[in-house]
Amino acid sequence: MKTHTIALVVSKPASPKDLSASLLLDVLQEEHEIEYLAEALTRGEKKPMQEILHRRSLINEREEIQADYIEQVLCRPFTQPRLQEQGLLWFKSKIKLDLHRRAELEAAKAIADYAYQIYQTDRSRTDFLLTGPKSQVRVRVFPISDPC
Repeated sequence: MKTHTIALVVSKPASPKDLSASLLLDVLQEEHEIEYLAEALTRGEKKPMQEILHRRSLINEREEIQADYIEQVLCRPFTQPRLQEQGLLWFKSKIKLDLHRRAELEAAKAIADYAYQIYQTDRSRTDFLLTGPKSQVRVRVFPISDPC
C-alpha cells in the first residue's frame, strides 16, 4: 500500500495557552514542497512559505507562457496541419492534467480538513497516519509563526 503525504501549515499561537488561535494556513501535497518546508524550519528560516509560494508562481507563469505560445502558433493562418494537430493534442492533455490536479487538490483539502480537526483535539499529533481500506496518508503538521 502506497503512502501519500500531505502537510498542514498552521499558524503558531502567540502563547502556548492560546490554543484556539491556530489557523490552517495552507495544505502542501507536493513532496518537494514538504521537504523544503521541513528543512527550512530546521534551519530556522523566518518565512519558509514565501519561497514555496514564489516557486509556485514561477511554475504557473511558465505554464501560462507555454500555453500562450502554443495558442499563438495555432492561430497563425498558415500553420501546418501536423503542428495544429500536435497543438490540439497538447491542449487536450493539459485539460486532462488540470482536471486531475483539481481533483487531487480537492481530495487533499478534504483530508486536510479532517486531519486539522484531529490536530486541534491533540496538538502533540504533528506526524500521524490516516488509513483507509486502500490507501494511507501521512499527515505532517508544521506550526509557523510568520506565514509570509
